[in-house]
Amino acid sequence: MYWRRRLTRLELALYAAVVGIALLAFFERALHYMEIAERTAVEVTIANVNSALALRSARGLLAGRAAESASNPFALTGAPPNYLGAVSGAELDTFARRVWLFDEERNEVVYLPRHMRTLHSDEPAKVVRFKQVWRGGVQKLVPTDTWRWSER
Repeated sequence: MYWRRRLTRLELALYAAVVGIALLAFFERALHYMEIAERTAVEVTIANVNSALALRSARGLLAGRAAESASNPFALTGAPPNYLGAVSGAELDTFARRVWLFDEERNEVVYLPRHMRTLHSDEPAKVVRFKQVWRGGVQKLVPTDTWRWSER
C-alpha cells in the first residue's frame, strides 16, 4: 500500500523540478529547430530568387536581348509572401520580424529574422543582408559578410 499514501512536499518539489528540467530541455530544442527552419527558409528563398534571375537572363539571351537589370531583384522575379516592399535603411526598426525588405539606400535585400539566438551580426538591428552582384552576365544575390548563423 505504499503508493496509496499522499506525497510529501519534498517529493512534490522533486517531481516538479524533474518535469521543469524536462520541459526546459524540450523548449530549448524546439527553439533550436525553429531557428534552423528559419535559416533554411532564408536560404531557399535566396536560391529561388537566384534561379529566377538566371532563368530570366537565359530567356533574354535566347531571345537576343540583353539581360534585364533592376535595382530590386524582387521586382524582376516576384516576391515571397512576406515581402513588404522597398524602404530606406532608417525605417528598418519600424517593421515586424520575419519579413523581407529592399533597402533602397544600400541597394540590398534585407531579411529581418525572428529567431536570433545564434545569429551574429555587426549591425545592432540583427538583420540579414544580401547584396547584388553580376557573375557571368547573371545577376545574383550573395550574402554580405556582416552576419552569420552559427551551428550549435
